[in-house]
Amino acid sequence: MLLLESLRQRSDQLLYEGAEGAQLDVLELAASLCHSHALSADWLAKAITRLPGFELTAQRLPSPDPDTWLGQLSGMFEAWRDDRRTAGRVAYLEDFMRRPLRSDIRRRARLRLAYAHRTRGDHAQCLGLLTEALAEDSPDDETRYQVARTLHATGDYAALRAHLAAFPLGDTTGLRIRGDLAFDRGLLEEAIAGAALRAQYLRSIGQHRLAQETAERHECTGQSLSLNTR
Repeated sequence: MLLLESLRQRSDQLLYEGAEGAQLDVLELAASLCHSHALSADWLAKAITRLPGFELTAQRLPSPDPDTWLGQLSGMFEAWRDDRRTAGRVAYLEDFMRRPLRSDIRRRARLRLAYAHRTRGDHAQCLGLLTEALAEDSPDDETRYQVARTLHATGDYAALRAHLAAFPLGDTTGLRIRGDLAFDRGLLEEAIAGAALRAQYLRSIGQHRLAQETAERHECTGQSLSLNTR
């Protein structure tokens, strides 16, 4: 549909401009179009899940509907409605995953559930879900990185080495995890390079505020480490 393609192009333009509010307006129109015509659009799901502030995004989507693609996507966002906190989101997403879902919606919900577990500090549950994602055909590079990032957070370096040997990362994600490892060893220049690349990646997917916070946090930590090693 030409209108849907035009909305995709406009969304991409606003993404690189960092105009999150205007991009959400465009995505709301695209979601309404998909809802009205029973369409699916992978680009729309990616764009919606990359926006910061899921609570606001959830309010702008059509009502959940178990029988349509957009309705199921909106159903996943129910986890961010009604002022749910992380524990409530975990409970909702666990129930949501037990429903008959389209394969792409199930993949997205599983990742959101994994990230919610990691936010709570439950790395075992997070890794279990991410491992399921790895078992799929051709897991994407970001999923491989998220497993590596979670293993790094647990301090299980042996498992991390085994994972990286079995699932090599791409240039960008590889540098990001090497930056994390360099930080552990106090190698500031390499750590800062990894942090800068992570901030660049966040900007590329429209998360400009999180990118700025990432850059500022690593800059402050780097200054602290520099002082401590003098």
